[in-house]
Amino acid sequence: MPYSTLLQRAYIIGLHTSGEDPATIARRAEVTMSERTVRRWIQRFRMEGFDGLQTRRKPGRMKVTTAQDDERMVALILVTPLIPAVSTVRHHFPALNPGKKTIYRR
Repeated sequence: MPYSTLLQRAYIIGLHTSGEDPATIARRAEVTMSERTVRRWIQRFRMEGFDGLQTRRKPGRMKVTTAQDDERMVALILVTPLIPAVSTVRHHFPALNPGKKTIYRR
């Protein structure tokens, strides 16, 4: 997680503990969050302490391709537009065995 994200969340908690309400905190220029989001971070801090300010892992399957793989897939499809994209990519990336959704999202 970027340091600035965690720092901003801690800053929100500091403002709140010094007496500012969530609406006032959200209106500050240096806080780029809605009031609802400010309230969520305050609630998580109350429930979990500073550990609650960390970004949680998102549900779902982890990404299996790298940014370089994604670029290569797109380039391959662009140079061979008449051949179906799925079979082309799977032929050139047998170790990854990317699914249709992965290929179409790239």
